[in-house]
Amino acid sequence: MVGIDPATETGIARGEPGKIPKLAYKDFRVLKEDSHELLFQRALTWWATECQRNPPGAVFIEAPIPPTKIKSDDGSAATNFYPTLMAFGLYGILVSVTRANGIPLYKANIRAWRAAFYGEGNGNITKKESKQKARQACEILGWDHGHNHNAAESGGIWAYGVMLLVKKKLVSGKLAPPLWRLKPLFEGSDAA
Repeated sequence: MVGIDPATETGIARGEPGKIPKLAYKDFRVLKEDSHELLFQRALTWWATECQRNPPGAVFIEAPIPPTKIKSDDGSAATNFYPTLMAFGLYGILVSVTRANGIPLYKANIRAWRAAFYGEGNGNITKKESKQKARQACEILGWDHGHNHNAAESGGIWAYGVMLLVKKKLVSGKLAPPLWRLKPLFEGSDAA
């Protein structure tokens, strides 16, 4: 099973339910001046190869947020053309390749997976705080995120995916990630 946080530096969590997922990230940018098209080509080549060599049993991918819904920490518009193009372009590529390979695909709503993973569905915390909570959650669970917030967020998407499969009775509840260990995050303390 794979959880994906699509971005220029895409987070990937791969693992079987009941086991610790391997968290990583794939940076599609090699040079600062790389074009969108080049990044999309790299993403397509990478994911098509991954799906052929080691097809996951299911993919959970963070669905993009409509640009009109994205606000910065001060409440102003927080996006522009580049991140919008990257978010929707990478999402389209990853979803298309997944479906073309017959792999079950599930969209992970950002508010839903964040609320399930660390108790904040984009409510009253900033983007920076949200990414920090994802890293903290992974650390509490003993999941190595390599100091990368995209890898950490992919872990949250993966955990949400496992919980969704448990809810649908496609996976035994015994294989659910131990999210009860994250209770201190829900209470706002600095747990470890």
